[in-house]
Amino acid sequence: MKRGFTLVELIVYMGLVGIIVVIAGQAFSDSTRFRVRTENMLQGTAEADNLSQMIAEDLSQMGAKFVLSDGSDKLETDIYYDDDNSDHSSFSLNASKDQISFKKLVYDNKGVAEYSQLITWRLEGTNLYRSCRSIEKKSSSLSSFPADCPHEDEGETFEVLISDKVSQFQLTPGRRIQDADFRMDASTYFPANGHFAAGRSFALASRTGSGFLRVETLASGSNVELSQFPSNTGSEKLATQLYLLEGNPTGGDLDWKKCARFNFQPYKTYAIAFQMIAFATKANPNFMRDFLPGTDHISIGLRKPDGNVIPYVSDFMVYPSESNDDYNRYVEFSVPQQTDDVCLAFTVALFSPLVWKGTMTVSNFAVTLRDEAEYSFAAFNLDDKEEKKKVKAFKLNLALKYGKEVSRIEKMIPTPDNGTEM
Repeated sequence: MKRGFTLVELIVYMGLVGIIVVIAGQAFSDSTRFRVRTENMLQGTAEADNLSQMIAEDLSQMGAKFVLSDGSDKLETDIYYDDDNSDHSSFSLNASKDQISFKKLVYDNKGVAEYSQLITWRLEGTNLYRSCRSIEKKSSSLSSFPADCPHEDEGETFEVLISDKVSQFQLTPGRRIQDADFRMDASTYFPANGHFAAGRSFALASRTGSGFLRVETLASGSNVELSQFPSNTGSEKLATQLYLLEGNPTGGDLDWKKCARFNFQPYKTYAIAFQMIAFATKANPNFMRDFLPGTDHISIGLRKPDGNVIPYVSDFMVYPSESNDDYNRYVEFSVPQQTDDVCLAFTVALFSPLVWKGTMTVSNFAVTLRDEAEYSFAAFNLDDKEEKKKVKAFKLNLALKYGKEVSRIEKMIPTPDNGTEM
């Protein structure tokens, strides 16, 4: 005979089912909250990373000063923040460090500057904005300014809301630690086993071809003597370009297309150091007195193996010293994207009478990778114009809040072109 549930059994059964349902519901609720939190964390981390890359790409190009045009470089002054008042930095940072404005040049794919612009990043509540305003055209081939960066004569500054979930945006300026200019360790790119040591051989080979003049070079250990510079006192107005070669080529095999090749990673800071000594000759006893910065030109920069420029890295002007007590030369740079298989080259164009008859020696050439430990982010007095010029990096602290989750990123952004101290 079949028998049904008793009331007590039914009550017990319903109680057990209730407990199971509660436990299952709690587990489902916890799983859902965990999934939402995980999604928020992943989304926040991805957006914070993308945003920090965007900021780094902007800031790292701050203050590029040189326009490659017609075979020579020209120093631009409208990338100084306030040239009229001798503020030769390229930025302005507010007291709370959550708003920065800076000037930079924009180049075409051939490395010729098209126009200069003023960029501003600012935080308002949880909203992070980026704005752009064009300043001045640099290229006659540019018919108009881009729509997303209008000139002040064309309307209001173009501003975009980048993110509305920013809980922290702060930029701390930093300076290069002077006693760490070069590290003698494995971070040295060229030569591979250290710098400024005896016997580190290299050579400088003249670029040949239309538009370039040859200069005589003599490789000797870690010294390269340059002489018989071509004169630009005539009508040709041509430059000499000298490519860095590794080792000490034998048999006079100074082929510029065999230049030393380098690979540079984005947003890291690299440094080039060498010694440059100008010697007087009987024909020209006052070599340096005749060298006129702004007229005579010596620079160093990146080039592709075929001689083309790298459009997003400007050349650096390097002047010979007036005294052999001050012959060290040092420049820093960074690239906004992976840059492989590139060379280093000097560009020389001498116009002043007699200066081209002098002799120069380049020695102890080295390239190294700097690291964050070589920067100090101690307090700056940004009201001091000379202090502002010394800012060569910013530490970015960025936080985005998705739901209850906060994603944080700290990034060091080198700005080697800020200021005039190179």
